[in-house]
Amino acid sequence: MAALDSYPGIGVMVRVRGRMAAEYPVPASQLGRTPICPSTHAYIESFDDAEFSVSLAVDELYDFARDEDHRLPIVEKGRLFYKRS
Repeated sequence: MAALDSYPGIGVMVRVRGRMAAEYPVPASQLGRTPICPSTHAYIESFDDAEFSVSLAVDELYDFARDEDHRLPIVEKGRLFYKRS
């Protein structure tokens, strides 16, 4: 399950064919520029044309009282699916 040390209580899980996908670290040389916000990257094991799902879990360890926006931008192939209004 992907997680960020700076945001305890949030985790993301990818399932392929109904099973939790194996995650592998991305070499630092492939990450490119430094992101402007906390992020994590991982490769997952999948199969051609396999059905997959992405689940987000937030539990009591997450600090909703932080003085910041609480939103989840979704990016697929460089396309942002969340637009700030």
